[in-house]
Amino acid sequence: MSFEENCMRKYLYGFLITVIICGGLAFLSLTNNEEKVATAATIMESNQVAIYNDLQSVRWAESSIVSLTERGTISGIGAGAFGPTQKITRAQAATLLVRELYPHLLNNSSVKYTSEFKDIGNNHYFIREISIANEKGLMSGYSDGTFRPNQPISRTETAVILARPYIKLSGRKEVTFKDLHEANWAKGSIRQLASNNLIAGYSPERFGPNQAVTRAEFAVFLKRVIDFSPMQFNGVLSGTVPYSGNVVHVTTEEGIIPVELAGFEYASVADMEAGMTDIFDNYIRENFKNKAVRVEIEPSKNDYKLHYTIGYIWVKEGNEEILLNLALLKAEIPTRRSREFSSRYKYYDLVTNYR
Repeated sequence: MSFEENCMRKYLYGFLITVIICGGLAFLSLTNNEEKVATAATIMESNQVAIYNDLQSVRWAESSIVSLTERGTISGIGAGAFGPTQKITRAQAATLLVRELYPHLLNNSSVKYTSEFKDIGNNHYFIREISIANEKGLMSGYSDGTFRPNQPISRTETAVILARPYIKLSGRKEVTFKDLHEANWAKGSIRQLASNNLIAGYSPERFGPNQAVTRAEFAVFLKRVIDFSPMQFNGVLSGTVPYSGNVVHVTTEEGIIPVELAGFEYASVADMEAGMTDIFDNYIRENFKNKAVRVEIEPSKNDYKLHYTIGYIWVKEGNEEILLNLALLKAEIPTRRSREFSSRYKYYDLVTNYR
């Protein structure tokens, strides 16, 4: 065998051995990775709290934290930690509410927000969340023009911001807290939540209105009101509120609830003079009175301070539901601002594209 042939043979042997070794290592690596993935999946399936590494001290809040994380509402503080015992700030609370209630606004990057608070710059990290929360009436600032984003939120403030968008009726549980004189402005909200078993005190007589709320506590409170599902209720459309031009009466087992159709403003004096409110009343009476409806709440700020529940009325027709909207009346009423539907409302496309 020539020298060249001997060298070539050695080269081929070396190449084949290298291929075999590398292939074996790759197979072992792939197998190990698959085993690691399978092991991780098994851990997550059997113990969801593996999402975070610091929930051992708040077992009572684990399911709420994991659920809100999976919904994309809440997130950790980095390095696999949730920070359950950290105090939640006003900016963080605003962020969670907006993520849950108005994700379609939060994800609209074409809208630029300008701060209305002197301690929130236009480049503030939470400018979008705080602006939307303020615009929608979920949270407001203080009389000195500040929002105080880094200030821990109290139990009283938590009750108010959760009751505003979610809770419309008081429950049957008796509320016996004796320290609510420390939060006179929020008694109604606290009682609404407590009577529906959505928030508890430190004892039957002590609510602790000025105590700060932790991230774990806020997650539990928020998950409870979401599960309570007061954002929707069923009833019968029983009439209208006279001279409103956009408010109907829905009769439920709990009583009669006035519902303002979301997106349409309360009638102006000019609207009334033009006979628009009469057209609205007749339209409702002739087409929808005494029909079963589902109300979906839009937790929006009511600039007219009439304190009506603002929502969408879905009229049940057999197995279908039809959105009751005043766009149907555009051919019958004068063109006025009160009949325009804001693009910032959830069902804007469905209303404006109605055929």
